[in-house]
Amino acid sequence: MNSKTPESHKLAQHWLPDLCRTEALFWVTLLSVVLAIILELLIRGANFSLVGFGQRALLILWMVLIGCLLACLIRRISVDWALWQVVLAVMAGIQLAGLLGAWGQSLVTGAPLLDTIVPSQLLSALIGSVSLRFFYLQYQERQRAERLKQAEFELLQARIQPHFLFNTLNSIASLIVTKPEQAETAVLDLADLMRSSLRAGQKLIPLSEEVDLCEKYLKIESLRMGDRLRWNFVIAPEARAVKIPSLSLQPIVENAVLHGVSKITQGGTINLEVSMEPGSLQGVPRLCLKIQNPVPDEPARQGNKFALKNVVERLQICAVGPVKFESGQRDGIYTLQVSMVPNES
Repeated sequence: MNSKTPESHKLAQHWLPDLCRTEALFWVTLLSVVLAIILELLIRGANFSLVGFGQRALLILWMVLIGCLLACLIRRISVDWALWQVVLAVMAGIQLAGLLGAWGQSLVTGAPLLDTIVPSQLLSALIGSVSLRFFYLQYQERQRAERLKQAEFELLQARIQPHFLFNTLNSIASLIVTKPEQAETAVLDLADLMRSSLRAGQKLIPLSEEVDLCEKYLKIESLRMGDRLRWNFVIAPEARAVKIPSLSLQPIVENAVLHGVSKITQGGTINLEVSMEPGSLQGVPRLCLKIQNPVPDEPARQGNKFALKNVVERLQICAVGPVKFESGQRDGIYTLQVSMVPNES
């Protein structure tokens, strides 16, 4: 996965949108035409003229497109500027676009340049101030959404980690009397596991680290269950660098142990397959997870959906579009499949 440079990351977080994108230019052009229609109707009313509309649309498009070009240039050089500096620079650029628009209107209509400057400057100031206000409000809304998403992330992490820690400590406690040396080793493994999963300030970790987290948990559980617990992980090389929240897969693996392998006298094998498959979202590949484990010959417990629901919510935080999942039980094997388009930013 390609990581962004600090400069490109700052540019992506700029409150001014990238108005040089094809999609942005399309909407800007469409809104300019709509504005020209509205102004022509307000000024002429029933005497609507296609010629007047064309001249007005040409003037507005001229100003808006020049303003977009100048805004793009200002956006690239103003990453570290204060808000008021960016606003002044953009408004100056828009007023320059208004002057050029007045000159263009004078050439098209033959009207004196002085007669076109005042209305074009007022129009450009109106469009510029309204647009900047809209862009900044949109930026603040994005910031609020990101803060809310981070709060949800921390809440979900707080809900899963105690559950994981409680069951792991139970596994270690069962070894203290019978196998004290193995219990000590398990405590050290748990310390390494918690240190890797609770790094200060780290929001997402590579999938390879999450898989290592799962293996450490299974290693601790195998001290209690012995040869009854086996696992087989197949991870595609291109999927190892995908970033996901810590403790996203571990609760699923834990459920496979607690409600599957541990309930069977002869034990069983937990199989995990991770691959990257072609996706339909702008050519971005999908991350696909498949986990299988044996289950006892008894009706499936409905209470096991809590961990799955939390995992899907956590993965949704770092996904583009909805996270898809399917689960089912057949011939004594429980299968869970999860797929998502990872967010590369």
